[in-house]
Amino acid sequence: MCEPSLTTSRPLSIGEFTYAFVRQGGGMADLAAVLSLECTGGYTVADDAVISACAALRLRHPLLGSSVSFCGTPHFAINSPMTQAHALRTAKDQIEFHTFDDQGKALIALRDQWLAFDPDKALDIRERTCALWWGRDGNPNSGKYLFGLMTTHFVTDARRCLNLVRCFLELLASPGQAQEELDTHFSGQASPVPIPPPTEDLKPKLDGDEDKIRKAKLTFDELVTRYAEKPKSGILPDGSPSAVRIPRVMSRVWSSEDTARILQACKEHGVTITHLVNAAGALSSVHGHDCTTATATDHDDSDAFYFEITQPIDLVTKLPRIAAKFGDMETALRVDTYPIMLCIPRSAVAPTSTPAHIWEIAKQCKERSDGFIKSPHFWHLLSMYGPLHADAYKARLASRPALPFMSSFGDLKALLPSHYTVHTTAATPGYPTSAEIRATDLWTTVRIDPSCLAYHLFTFDSRLHLNFKYNANFTSDALVDPWFNRLLEIVSRAVQG
Repeated sequence: MCEPSLTTSRPLSIGEFTYAFVRQGGGMADLAAVLSLECTGGYTVADDAVISACAALRLRHPLLGSSVSFCGTPHFAINSPMTQAHALRTAKDQIEFHTFDDQGKALIALRDQWLAFDPDKALDIRERTCALWWGRDGNPNSGKYLFGLMTTHFVTDARRCLNLVRCFLELLASPGQAQEELDTHFSGQASPVPIPPPTEDLKPKLDGDEDKIRKAKLTFDELVTRYAEKPKSGILPDGSPSAVRIPRVMSRVWSSEDTARILQACKEHGVTITHLVNAAGALSSVHGHDCTTATATDHDDSDAFYFEITQPIDLVTKLPRIAAKFGDMETALRVDTYPIMLCIPRSAVAPTSTPAHIWEIAKQCKERSDGFIKSPHFWHLLSMYGPLHADAYKARLASRPALPFMSSFGDLKALLPSHYTVHTTAATPGYPTSAEIRATDLWTTVRIDPSCLAYHLFTFDSRLHLNFKYNANFTSDALVDPWFNRLLEIVSRAVQG
């Protein structure tokens, strides 16, 4: 086949174009995962194996090798390789190779580099929409490596980014498999994978049934509208969104024993750790008077604090037929955002409040979340929330109080295991027979926007991780440090109580 038949394209959807537009040339909202790796049993990974794995992934997931053209309607452009040599060459061009002396320092340096808004180091989407980073120890026999994957948010979402990482590590742990996939593809035995359709094309069409619309509006009014005009509480910025962005990360990793205890307590109270952390973040923001907003006084329930929490939902969970046809981890953008509105009585934040108050607020988080995403009118509710979500972001830029955006990935043991047994075949003699690739540390991150307040919450290798990203020139360290520490104390108090 020649170039014309191997060139495909698809227009960006409105949602995809929105993410492309807000990047502002500096990569804002681009996603990344960074891992430290250790090989056991004397196993090592050669650069050629990294290149072959990348080439195989680009064939499985075409958007991994895409660029964006702005000639006419903005569209993805994918140039499928004509030969195996071309596939390996383009894969190599997508990977940055480095050598490190200290794995831990190199991990943090890459995390911080990919967290910062930097036009000089951001992806130029006219050339590529994803990038890989591979680091090897200065001692080639140590078996220590670093792997990083960055994708633009209009190509995929965080969960599917982690899925790509898993696929990559599985290929590294299966010597010869990537080469077999390349051989099969270029022998003509495999058809090129088409570009995934945009999520907008997969959503059900909303009909004009007046009764359904009326019921949906009543539900939306109950869950969202009646709180929309309430003065919101949260973290009150003490800086400016127009100042130079200074990215910061705060993190807490619990031991496996503490993780089990926390998750068991959540289960006993009928909530998830996501609900508990959201509740703790809200309570923490009104424990200190410096970050408490005025509250309404002209309503019967005015003796309360009001909060708006936003978090993503994987839309494939609402589209079972689509999951069956395309797979639930197809590399594409498959998320949208929905709100959780909270009303917390002042008595719950008083010095005399008890762990029971914390769990009640966590249960309110669950009820409001379930009321939205489990509603029979979900798709109507989602369309109704769109304009309000834009208004909420504008309010944050105007330095109004807000709570962090919550990205919760759950337990990653299936999506991204921490251990990969090296599988050898007769075609790969000489490899250790009891070797593993172990992911010893994981960071997920996103290039910050001016008003960035964002949680990443997940369990990895049986340990609960809570990472919080923010712009220190918008919300200062002096403001965030005590808020984050109070959040951790509230979680501990709830579990111990």
